[in-house]
Amino acid sequence: MDELFDVLDKARAAGKIGMYGVSSEDPRIIRAVANVRRCGVAQTAINPLAPDALLPLLRPATGANKIEFIANRVLDRRILLSSAARQGSPPTAAGLTQKLHALSTQRCLSKAHLLIRHAAALPQVRVVLTGTTNATHLAENVAALALPLTPEDLLA
Repeated sequence: MDELFDVLDKARAAGKIGMYGVSSEDPRIIRAVANVRRCGVAQTAINPLAPDALLPLLRPATGANKIEFIANRVLDRRILLSSAARQGSPPTAAGLTQKLHALSTQRCLSKAHLLIRHAAALPQVRVVLTGTTNATHLAENVAALALPLTPEDLLA
């Protein structure tokens, strides 16, 4: 990993790239990158409905493991299910849908708004990618962030 980061650091110093990061759905890779402290950005799925191995890295960072996140595919139910499966306690699709429905009803938000606001409220998340090509969905996703984020937006 050090050799890879050396090449990327040289490319950044030469002005060939402005920044680099890592993209992975595997929490072990994200933790390894944070521990090496050579890369400050990681793109990964954020799962609010299952205990997540990334949770310590998503809290306000200490100087030792500061890494900022791009939350991708926050509305993709398959990602939420596969992330939970890696944790050893996979919910069923019906159980996930039921839990999201209960939370969205309780908070008077759509499921999409709930997931977008959760990802955006995490202290280390700087960008939330919703992955839509539909203009109406894009407008709805932007509307999810019209009001200021609060600690109550965090689901986990």
